Amino acid sequence: MSILVCLFGCIAALVLIAAAFMYVFDPGQALKFLKKALLLLLALLLSLELLAVLAREVGACCMGVLLLLVSLAAYAVREKLLRRPERPRKPGRGERTPLVPRGG
Repeated sequence: MSILVCLFGCIAALVLIAAAFMYVFDPGQALKFLKKALLLLLALLLSLELLAVLAREVGACCMGVLLLLVSLAAYAVREKLLRRPERPRKPGRGERTPLVPRGG
């Protein structure tokens, strides 16, 4: 697990360096980037730690079922958020007919 922590430390260092370069040109955008990136890294690190603890406590079969259920739930949430409502068509507006070039 210490290799993952070192990897996350290296990635966090690269994110900080990138934010420092961005800060010179656009401080607001750099702070937004830094906030999102570091929160993402922290959430990923905590979720991996939680998954490792859970894997030690629960059997492999139960872990597979749990990961499958979490994956299905994430897919359902994603589809619900990305679903676009269908626009009602205005009556009386037919399809456009293509113009045929005249021979000659």
